[in-house]
Amino acid sequence: NPKGFTLVETLIGLFITGMIVLMCTVPLMQFLDYVQFSQVLSTFRQDVNVVRQHNLTPGNSFLQLRIYPASQKYEVQYVSTLDVYIRRELPKNINLSCSGTLCTISFNSVGNISQARTLQATSSYFKKQLVFSVGGGGLDIR
Repeated sequence: NPKGFTLVETLIGLFITGMIVLMCTVPLMQFLDYVQFSQVLSTFRQDVNVVRQHNLTPGNSFLQLRIYPASQKYEVQYVSTLDVYIRRELPKNINLSCSGTLCTISFNSVGNISQARTLQATSSYFKKQLVFSVGGGGLDIR
C-alpha cells in the first residue's frame, strides 16, 4: 500500500520513541527519589525537634530517639518507660545508618545533645550526612 508504513519504518519509529521515553525515565526516577529522600529527612528533622522541645519543657518526662538501621525504622520513646511516642518506618530505598545495631539520641533539659554523632542517610541516588553536634544540640544535614 503506497499510503501506509512498512514494517521496517514502523519498527524504526517504535525504536526511536522507546529511546526518547527511556531517556526521560532515568531523570524522572532520580527526581522522585530526591523528593522522597527530602521528605524523609524533613520528617526526621521535625522528629528530632519534637524530642528536643519536649525535653526543654519543665515537668515533661524525657524523650529519646532510637534508630534501628537493620529494621529500617526509628522511634521516639519515653526514656523512663520506653513507651513509643512516635514510630516511623523508612521507605525501602532509604537507609539511616549509624555505628552499631541501635543508635540513641537524647537531649538534656537545656537542649544539649548527650553525645555527638554522625549518621549516614542514603537513598538510591543520593547520600547525606546528618551531624549532631555537642553544645548547640542542632542537626546539620550535609
